[in-house]
Amino acid sequence: MDTLKKAFHTPLKKRHQTIMQPQYNLNKKSISHTHKAYSKQQGIVLVISLVILLLLSIVGINAMMTTSLDEKMSANLKDHNTAFQAAEAALREGEETVDALVTLSVFNNDGDEGMYSLAAAKDSPWKTIDWSTSTKLRALSTTIAGLADQPKYIIEHFTSVTSEEEELNLMNVGESTGSGATEVFRITAHGVGTSAGSQVILQTTFAKRI
Repeated sequence: MDTLKKAFHTPLKKRHQTIMQPQYNLNKKSISHTHKAYSKQQGIVLVISLVILLLLSIVGINAMMTTSLDEKMSANLKDHNTAFQAAEAALREGEETVDALVTLSVFNNDGDEGMYSLAAAKDSPWKTIDWSTSTKLRALSTTIAGLADQPKYIIEHFTSVTSEEEELNLMNVGESTGSGATEVFRITAHGVGTSAGSQVILQTTFAKRI
């Protein structure tokens, strides 16, 4: 009986199980170094981003400048062609004026109405004339809209050419061949585009017997 009582009254021993917790090496110095390295990496990314942004900006600005330059070149070329067409119109009218001549009396040394005599033509007035203000020239009879200035031209009695057949009969000895002399005229035309800075000068020679 005593043995049974002892068995019932003896307290059970509690078993304690020790659970081993993993140990982490929480070294403050290691954490500090890692944080500094991460901060440095963030700074490098920022610098690279700024460099890429700068390069993209340069490329964009260069593209805009190239486009703007192309537009200006196209506009200048168009304006030059307009001035060329204006000068050519004046040149054609000058040729028509010479073709309709029946006398040389319209030419004079002063170049009135843009008609310069043989003596005046020796000084090449087309080189010194002020195309914008001079009155010693002829304006195109038809007005062209949109131009900075209307086309103008001058006609110079450049030279006179005598054929070989006529040279043999200068003293009116014998029968004349009737070939006569050929008068050569120099026509100079000046055209301006839509802007005053675009100017074109065209020149031609026109021969006619009068």
